[in-house]
Amino acid sequence: MTDARESPAAPPAEPEPEVEDAFDRLVDEGEDRLARPWWPLVSTGILGGIDIGTGVLAYLVVLAATDDHLLAGLAFSVGFVALLLARSELFTENFLVPVIAVVARRGSPRQLLRCGA
Repeated sequence: MTDARESPAAPPAEPEPEVEDAFDRLVDEGEDRLARPWWPLVSTGILGGIDIGTGVLAYLVVLAATDDHLLAGLAFSVGFVALLLARSELFTENFLVPVIAVVARRGSPRQLLRCGA
């Protein structure tokens, strides 16, 4: 009986074309985000804060009116829907997209820090 640890390592599998295409699109989007000027970063950050603030306001209004935390939590999601529809940005929202561009060596850590500042 042979031990599986002694067998030679299998060659790495080729990525499927769909996966490779999706990765390339993510790297392209990350590169675009890293190259954005400062004023769109600031404006989308401010709008992202307003969107989440709207969700908090909706949460508080529904909680005060119904005293139901589940309904209030659903109302809070209005802010996230607005965030996605307006393509606003938060630090934590899709932050891995620019990181992927840096890992793929199509952006610099300095650009990444600028996006997170």
